This record gives sequence, C-alpha cells and structure tokens, in this order.
Amino acid sequence: MIDDGVRAILFDCYGTLISTGNGSITAVQKILKVNQAVLDEREFYSLWKRQMREECMSRTFRSEAECFAASLEKLYIRYNFDRDARTDVQYMLDTLGNRHRFEEAADVLNQLRERYMLVVASNSDELPLREDLKRSKLPIERMFSSEQLRAYKPDRRFFEQVLTSIGLSPEEAVYVGDSQTDDVLGAQGAELRCVWINRLQESLVPGIPEPFRELSDLTGLLDFC
Repeated sequence: MIDDGVRAILFDCYGTLISTGNGSITAVQKILKVNQAVLDEREFYSLWKRQMREECMSRTFRSEAECFAASLEKLYIRYNFDRDARTDVQYMLDTLGNRHRFEEAADVLNQLRERYMLVVASNSDELPLREDLKRSKLPIERMFSSEQLRAYKPDRRFFEQVLTSIGLSPEEAVYVGDSQTDDVLGAQGAELRCVWINRLQESLVPGIPEPFRELSDLTGLLDFC
C-alpha cells in the first residue's frame, strides 16, 4: 500500500484519463489530402510529433496551438507544400477538446476521491483540457494546463508549480501518467513517485528510471492506493 503521508494523486490527462483516439491520424489524413500528397500518414504524424516537441521545448514558452502551427509550417517547407500551414493546422486543433475518457477512469477516480485530492496536470492548452474534463465528468478537484503554468513536462518547474499551488511536498503526492519521458522521467526528476500507465505494453527505453509502479490501466491503482 502507498504510505499514509500521501494526500493527493496527480494525473496526466491524455493517454492516461482521456483517450486521444484516432483524431490526430484523421487530421493528418485531411492535411495530406488537401495537399494532394502521397505520403505515409503515420510517418508524417511521427515527424510532426517530433517537431512539435522541439517547438514546445524551446526557450520561449508558446501555447500548444502555436507549437502545432509552427511545427506544421516546418513540415510544409520540408515537403514543399504550397498551402498555408496555419490554415491547415485547424484540422488538428479541431480534434482538441473533443476526446473521451477511458472506460475505467470514472469508477477508479470515484473510489480514489474518498481518500485523496485528485488533480490533473497536463501538457495542454487551457480551453480544450477544460472541455474534455467537463465532458468526462471525472471528479477532479484541481486542473493545471501547461498554458497556465507556462511550462511543459518533463520540465521540473511544471511539477513544482503544481505542488506549490496545492500546498503539498513531493512526498505528499503521486503522479500518474502514460509517457515515459514526460511523466516517468519528468515526475521523478521533480522527486515525485510516478505510476506509469503502460497501456501499450512498452519496454522502458534506456535512460528512463524505473517507475514507482507500472500498470496496464487505471484499475490497478485501487490495489495499493
């Protein structure tokens, strides 16, 4: 069991509580279609995600929407697309705020809220995160977006600001997330224990520390929380 000093469970949102589904791939399909481009959609999306991460990790903070647009612009230059990337990025932005919770999320969180403060802290702009959480009807007490915090995971400032805002030390909280880099590495770099939700049954990549726990879905939280 988790120790008695833990007062809050902090959750990543997307891929942990709420599924991103196929929206991103569908958006890429539309982008390639309007550009009449015969490219592998998953390869294009993988490159976009990589470029997006670089934009988010740049020294000057920019919103997720701006990072999506800036990273797509660079891909348009790479592939010599003639269209305006800042117009076409709307295909992706339209998928945000329209996502749904994982099946087990409501039941698990409704049980956990009897003992812990439940907080969401996510790499996301404020509005889509708020809309997705409202639709999910999950019992979340506090919500923090990267837009609000002006920082993206795995930057330890992201986690430190959340803890400061809720008035807890790292020892009084546990972070739950699905990303090896953003969540496992990031949270533990901020001295938080991290529960890794490994829905895809991945292996830890070199350089990622062992998480406090590894679970296939949220249900396993009830075994030790």
